[in-house]
Amino acid sequence: MTHVNSQSFFLVRAPTSVAISRRRLRELISTWHVRQDDDSDMAMTTVVSELVTNAVSHGAGDMLKVVVRADIGRGRLTIEVHDDSPASPNDAPHAPTPKVVEAWCSSSTWRSPTGREHRTGQAGLG
Repeated sequence: MTHVNSQSFFLVRAPTSVAISRRRLRELISTWHVRQDDDSDMAMTTVVSELVTNAVSHGAGDMLKVVVRADIGRGRLTIEVHDDSPASPNDAPHAPTPKVVEAWCSSSTWRSPTGREHRTGQAGLG
């Protein structure tokens, strides 16, 4: 049986939320007793920083929702950042985030769910 930890948290859509998201992510990983080395720490903090930075810079709405899932058995960490913009990050001018995230991840997804006014950046690490 695979054990998956999952938790979400909300942030104000502001530049200060980038550092807060890194701190909260590290707290969750520590609480869940996920083993990590310097490379995995760099990967997860870079990815959450890029996703939150993109949502702060190019998103819409006042709040961001960050969802973190750790599948311990598969050694996989998934990070999602939701904002209220229906646009793709690729549509934003000067937005390198998708390429940066893809460089660090085994998979990445950008979607605007039908009928819902938000965008999701999802990154799979591991």
